Amino acid sequence: EHRELLVSVEEECKEKLQNEEHSTDEFRARCDEMRCEYNGIMAKIESSHSEKIETETARLEQQMTIQISKSENIRESIRDIRSRLDAQEKHMEKDAEQELSDLTVAHQAMMKTLLRDQQLLEQEKSMLQRRYDMMKADLREVQEEVALQEDKILGAKDTIAKLDAAIASEVEDIAR
Repeated sequence: EHRELLVSVEEECKEKLQNEEHSTDEFRARCDEMRCEYNGIMAKIESSHSEKIETETARLEQQMTIQISKSENIRESIRDIRSRLDAQEKHMEKDAEQELSDLTVAHQAMMKTLLRDQQLLEQEKSMLQRRYDMMKADLREVQEEVALQEDKILGAKDTIAKLDAAIASEVEDIAR
């Protein structure tokens, strides 16, 4: 009985194994089929993707070329502007240096004129001070002369008053 049971289990296992192998072969065949489909789809996707990449790459390269050209134009414009600014700056520097030089010369001339005018004013002041001192001395002399003349006048008045008194006394004497 055990043997029969073992034989039947063994046969059943063989059958299941064959079914399993058959099933595995079917599964493998189905997997290969799906793998082929997958590879075909991937090939199509890669082909399509490759075309898109090439188209996009060409478009991007064209845009980059345009951008590079624009960038070069901008760089050239910047160089041109810098060149003009440098020239303008040099011109302004020269103008500023010339103006500074002119102002320095004008300032020096003005300082010489001011110094000469100051010297002339000092000389004139000195001369006026001497004239003032002389006039002051003359005024003192005149004041002294006036004082002498006043003294003489007072002396003369006194003399006249004495003469008048003498004459009045004579006239009185005569009248008596």
